[in-house]
Amino acid sequence: MWTYNGICVDDSDIDISEYEGFVYVIRNRNNGKLYIGKKTLISRSRKKVKKKNGKGVKTQIIKKESDWKKYWGSNIYLKEDAEEFKYENIDRQILHFCKSKSEGSYIEAYLQFKFHSLVNSEKWYNRWIKITVNGSTIKNINEEELKKIGIKLALILRIT
Repeated sequence: MWTYNGICVDDSDIDISEYEGFVYVIRNRNNGKLYIGKKTLISRSRKKVKKKNGKGVKTQIIKKESDWKKYWGSNIYLKEDAEEFKYENIDRQILHFCKSKSEGSYIEAYLQFKFHSLVNSEKWYNRWIKITVNGSTIKNINEEELKKIGIKLALILRIT
């Protein structure tokens, strides 16, 4: 189950329709390790369809809900531990809902650098920081918002 500010998101009344994705932390209470990541809420695929006039084809974008409810991160070591512990004592917490993919990428990388997730492999599952960001799509982010998200993660770090 995913939580956001202490509320279960999987089956809650939180309206996620206006968001592209979210930045999260997964905490393994069995060994104290954490993982910072991002996940999209909507997946897109392209499909070629015939034009109405029957001449030629056009590309149509198909949107559907992603697998976010069942998602356990992309890190192989985290997935192995989650399976080993049968997903018990492993918390999935959403730190921030994002209006664009770039916003999610920026915040994920910001937190990974801020908390030195690549340096301390005893505490973190993270092994890569890979980022592509379009500055025009991260207008919702400001220093105050980043500070609030950082504080949320710092509080989680204190309880591990």
